[in-house]
Amino acid sequence: MERNSRGHQFALAALIALATCAALALAWPRLARSPAVDPASGAQGQPSVVSDRVAELAGKGASVSEGVRAGELPDIAGEVLEAYRAEGDCVLVSAGYLDLAGRVWECTVARGKEVEMCFVEEAQGGSCAVHRVRIDPQIAEGLQDAL
Repeated sequence: MERNSRGHQFALAALIALATCAALALAWPRLARSPAVDPASGAQGQPSVVSDRVAELAGKGASVSEGVRAGELPDIAGEVLEAYRAEGDCVLVSAGYLDLAGRVWECTVARGKEVEMCFVEEAQGGSCAVHRVRIDPQIAEGLQDAL
């Protein structure tokens, strides 16, 4: 029986998004207590919850790119969504805030056989840390087994 590739991609992206959201939701008490992060070192010299999760995914083989952008979180999140829309080769799976304080936003897109997650995290000094994580099908299968 042949898999429906679009349905399979959507299900895989949704599973990864839900797993990421669940992991960050479990870490919410730490997010709620912490001040905005310093993008270079994390809050109070500690890595942020998002940085920890991104590092964990990178350790499992995901492709990671990170940077800092000047601006408020809602503006940066809007720019991220607009950039994905302009590329035109991806499908938005989910987007929204991951914490009740509104300091961490995430979107998940499916692009061909890959899944990409982008986290935008409020940082000190009116900037945001932007973390992009790209997961190919082989890595995704391993992550499914770990869940």
